[in-house]
Amino acid sequence: ALAPDEGVYLAYRAWTTFMLAPDEPEVATGALAELERATALSPRAEEPHVFVGLIQEKLGRREDATRSLRRALVANPDSVRA
Repeated sequence: ALAPDEGVYLAYRAWTTFMLAPDEPEVATGALAELERATALSPRAEEPHVFVGLIQEKLGRREDATRSLRRALVANPDSVRA
C-alpha cells in the first residue's frame, strides 16, 4: 500500500507470492505478469530480472531464464544471484 508503483517492491511481492506456491502454474503466471510490471517501473534494478529468471528456470524455460539473468547482470555486474 505504501509503494504500489515501486518496481523493486513489486518484484519482492511477486517473488514471495510465487514462493508460497512454486508448483502451481497459475501462480507462476501471475508472478511473471507482476514482475513484468516491476521491470517496466524499475528497469535498472537487478531484482525483477533475477526473479523472472528464477521462475522461468523453474518452468523449464532455460533460454528465457538465461536472458533475464543476463539483464540482471547488466543492471548489476556484481550480482551474486544472477
